[in-house]
Amino acid sequence: MFFRTIVSAVFMVIGFGSFSAKAGNVPYNPKIKLKVGQAIVMKGVRHRDCDKGKAPSAAALPKLPKLKTGTIRIGGVGKANSGHCKAVVPVRIIKFHAMRPGRENVKVYGDKFSITVTK
Repeated sequence: MFFRTIVSAVFMVIGFGSFSAKAGNVPYNPKIKLKVGQAIVMKGVRHRDCDKGKAPSAAALPKLPKLKTGTIRIGGVGKANSGHCKAVVPVRIIKFHAMRPGRENVKVYGDKFSITVTK
């Protein structure tokens, strides 16, 4: 019982540590290469107003394009470096889920993405 408690505590610390390291840095991935069943964060979407102070709500974002290789979904909230705002800003996370093999290019909220999905 004692050993199990120690092991659980170690995994909790490791888990929280890795979460906090990822929480402040939503990546921008313009060249996506995945296998069917995998998913990746494409980008973060910020408010047009850099001083807004919070990420846009999912309901406020325009519709996402439909793809033949998978689906794009709006996710949770994170932070990303914004070249336009010249600061780290709150963003809404945009994820791609690979569903079918193929290649395509798509524009999502002003950014171009090249997507390749393999079996």
